[in-house]
Amino acid sequence: MHSFRSVAVVALMAAVAVLAGCSKRDVVPEDPALTQTEADDLMQAISAEAATDSGGWLIEVTSTLAGTPLSVSSTGAVMRDTVVTVGNMTWNFSYTYFSTGGGSSGTWSPTAIRVEGITDGLGRIPLQVFAGATGSATPFHHNSDSFTLEGLAATDTMYIFSELAVVDSALFTINAPSGKRYYLLDNVVNYEVNLPKRLAGNPYAGTGEARINSFAAVLQNTNPASRTKILDAIMVITFDGTQTPLATITANSDPATTVFRYRVNLKTGAVTRAP
Repeated sequence: MHSFRSVAVVALMAAVAVLAGCSKRDVVPEDPALTQTEADDLMQAISAEAATDSGGWLIEVTSTLAGTPLSVSSTGAVMRDTVVTVGNMTWNFSYTYFSTGGGSSGTWSPTAIRVEGITDGLGRIPLQVFAGATGSATPFHHNSDSFTLEGLAATDTMYIFSELAVVDSALFTINAPSGKRYYLLDNVVNYEVNLPKRLAGNPYAGTGEARINSFAAVLQNTNPASRTKILDAIMVITFDGTQTPLATITANSDPATTVFRYRVNLKTGAVTRAP
């Protein structure tokens, strides 16, 4: 892990704290547990922010894989700075390749062993229907300091994706049968996905974990000033080689509170409760 990226995480965490209102303790006297409705809403929203069909941050994995050669015999410029549009999200990707000798280039070559990408995505994220509720987020802004894909060498059998930190900012409107609910989310995401090269055609076949620290303001309406509550939650996706891994969410509190369990579809963003 590179030191400049560690510094970036500190800066991003500080930025999220400011966006969330400096400190949740300025808003509530103690760490609140999540209600079932809050857990459902946050899981629905954060899963949509990740899903590839909606243009979520897992596009980093699928788009990078789509342009990565499976054989060192590949020639020419395989990947370069690019723009990717998925659904209503537009992503800007910038790649730098690193070789065994320590050199770097904007295009792939047979000596490449690692690629680092910088991404930025902006657009509208839709929510899948869950418990009769649907909705969307606009604008959704994904700002990544950088992510890394290792394992490009011919002798490697595994791709290793790692993202140090991401800030996702979005105002979500949940349209439920009982009425509208509003959340302003700022998330910090850390993930590592390990994918055998023989399974590279299936980007959901990886194993690993994503940890999302979510700072959510509960609003009365679409005005951020209408905040009534701050939620500090931790969501963990345990990649298990399937498209629908287990995900949990709980309040970031001491002592611990209820842990809510779900299955999330990494492609569509659909959510179901898990036992």
